[in-house]
Amino acid sequence: MATLIAAIPSFITLIHEKPEVYQHTEILRVLNTRTPNYSQVKDILRQNGIPDSRIIVRIANAGDGPASEVKVGIKVSGTISSVIITPSKDDKPVWVELPNDIEGQIGKPAINMVFKNLAPEKSLLLEVGYLSRATPTDDEEVEVRYDGQKPATPVRDFKDVPKRTLLNIFFWPLAVVGIIALIIIMYWARSGIDFLIDVWGGFKSAKQRRSFSR
Repeated sequence: MATLIAAIPSFITLIHEKPEVYQHTEILRVLNTRTPNYSQVKDILRQNGIPDSRIIVRIANAGDGPASEVKVGIKVSGTISSVIITPSKDDKPVWVELPNDIEGQIGKPAINMVFKNLAPEKSLLLEVGYLSRATPTDDEEVEVRYDGQKPATPVRDFKDVPKRTLLNIFFWPLAVVGIIALIIIMYWARSGIDFLIDVWGGFKSAKQRRSFSR
């Protein structure tokens, strides 16, 4: 029984402090093939390094523990021209470690980023601008995985990411404590019943001895 009680904190930590990462992706295009002077406008944007399309990825940890590693892979139908991460390194966030190798991936059709120790109730905003191909296609890919290659849960709207409430925070600890308390009560109840049975048996034995002595 003492061992069971001593294991309660570790058990609560095991089932409770887990990350739950969610992601929402949005693709925005400045131009489409029906835009007047489409080719000329596209060339002007390209010459000035201005992206004509953007992928916006929002990531949130709605769990109870930090996500030790969040991997983000983005593939575009063109070449990447800019990457903006919020918060930025200038913000010096203490609740997440930002990637360092972003600039070296500019000008490529794909980018990979790794964020470490994303704290609960915190979110990231990634904006990837790119110069799409002459004839744009819909083959963009966004993949978000965390802690052991678990896929992040996609949501239709970032507002759909569940919020942590007092019920969510304390449900499992209270449930575990309740179960342990029930086990303890049943243990002591059984011990009490055994004690009463022993007392009753002793009483009957004493009564029988008195009867024989007569």
